[in-house]
Amino acid sequence: MNLPGETSDVIATMSTVWDRTAEFLSDNLAALMPIVLLGLFVPLTLLGNLMPLMKNDGAMADVTIGVIVLFLSLVTIWGGIAITALAFDPPAGRGAAVATANRRLLPVLGISLLTALISLLLAVPIGVALGMSGVDMTALAEGRQPAPPTNPGAAAALSFVGLYALFLIPFLLWVYARFVLLITPIMVMERRGFGVYAR
Repeated sequence: MNLPGETSDVIATMSTVWDRTAEFLSDNLAALMPIVLLGLFVPLTLLGNLMPLMKNDGAMADVTIGVIVLFLSLVTIWGGIAITALAFDPPAGRGAAVATANRRLLPVLGISLLTALISLLLAVPIGVALGMSGVDMTALAEGRQPAPPTNPGAAAALSFVGLYALFLIPFLLWVYARFVLLITPIMVMERRGFGVYAR
């Protein structure tokens, strides 16, 4: 019979978060708007229009678009850092938030790339097992249905892939909630580098 009480606690907590978010937005709208427009809205709009144009055929136009996409992605990360800094210290104003974003962009990028690299390395055993099973990796890369493998060890390899994926997916979700979502706030407020993982 404790369920109603537990549910009301969760609702109250979410209500508090929403109220504080709305209060922050209303109190700091003038400071937020330039950052949101230039750091998020405009880059994300351009990214949405540019991504379908990339054909991955190595043409110079694709390389140019790729460079622009990379730059716009960096701008959105910068905008997120600036908004986080402003949320933590609204009285400091937009200038201080922008300065913090300028200082912390490279550290946040470095830790984010390291986290992504570790996640990719954890997925390497799946690729190795699929390769050993005889699955047509070229067909998979091209999005085609591969032919059934004839390798005698294919069943064992595919079983390993299934079991490993059952472990890996929940673990990556935990990593995302534990590290990815918290990297920027911790690095903005505590000026941490690799120590963010210990934190």
